[in-house]
Amino acid sequence: MKDLVIKDIIINYYWIINAAAFILSGMDKVKAKKRKWRFKENFLHLFSFLGGAFGMFVAMVLFRHKINRRFFTVMTALAFAIHGFILAFVLLKL
Repeated sequence: MKDLVIKDIIINYYWIINAAAFILSGMDKVKAKKRKWRFKENFLHLFSFLGGAFGMFVAMVLFRHKINRRFFTVMTALAFAIHGFILAFVLLKL
């Protein structure tokens, strides 16, 4: 029972952080088109490394945002790989 609660918390966390990363990336794209103040890349990287890399990646592809920025793409892919391993390890152990 306790393991199911922990799994639910982990899964809900990843849903929320990925949704937030997706929304922030979309907002940044809108601001870029309007030439307004934007989020710093480090702020977006933070969301990727907190677990939102999948949402960030989907937003990059869907909005065609920062896909030509090699460093940003590599960092997002790295965060995606790290959290993929963490998530698989934790969920398989519980």
